[in-house]
Amino acid sequence: MATKLKDETRSADFLLAEFDALQKRVISLEQVKANRINYFMILTSAVVAGVAALFDALNAYSYFTLIIAGVALLLGVIGLITLDYSLNDSVTIVFFLRMAGRIRRYFVDKDKNLTPYVAFEPNDDRPRIRAEGFSFRGSERILLIINCVSLSVCTLAVLAQFFHWFIYVSTAILFMPIIWFFQQFYIKKKLTNSQKGTSTIVRFKSP
Repeated sequence: MATKLKDETRSADFLLAEFDALQKRVISLEQVKANRINYFMILTSAVVAGVAALFDALNAYSYFTLIIAGVALLLGVIGLITLDYSLNDSVTIVFFLRMAGRIRRYFVDKDKNLTPYVAFEPNDDRPRIRAEGFSFRGSERILLIINCVSLSVCTLAVLAQFFHWFIYVSTAILFMPIIWFFQQFYIKKKLTNSQKGTSTIVRFKSP
């Protein structure tokens, strides 16, 4: 009996250490995600200011549209990569939270009296990986807007070489919602696939 109690205590201590490690990883990933997006916004501001200074210093106005197109395309590509990393971080955070729920289930199964006092579900199929609301949470929304603007400016600069101003300005303006919906589609597709993939490892479903 004493040996069994000792083994259960050792198991509980191990799971508590695992739970603490998961919580720290979630906090760390949240910080990494926020820092990555903040760094991209700082980079965008620095690049815009740097391009303006470059034109003044080198008198490179004859290459204005070419430089603007290149810089805008570069920022757009970096922004899309940042978005992809943010999605990966979000999926990983959900996975860690689910594993924490699995550990809660262990203690609830050991003592049913704990059930009313557990703050979060003692299951590993929550939280869901959902696309709804992702693009409307603070920095993620700004990231999507910057991507729309930078890629639209790139389109504007390229089309300005070949078409009348009304055509290329109108096209660039219409291009912004296209990029916005493309990002929304990508977010929904990736998170939906991630939700389907993680459903295969669920052991304790919510009632």
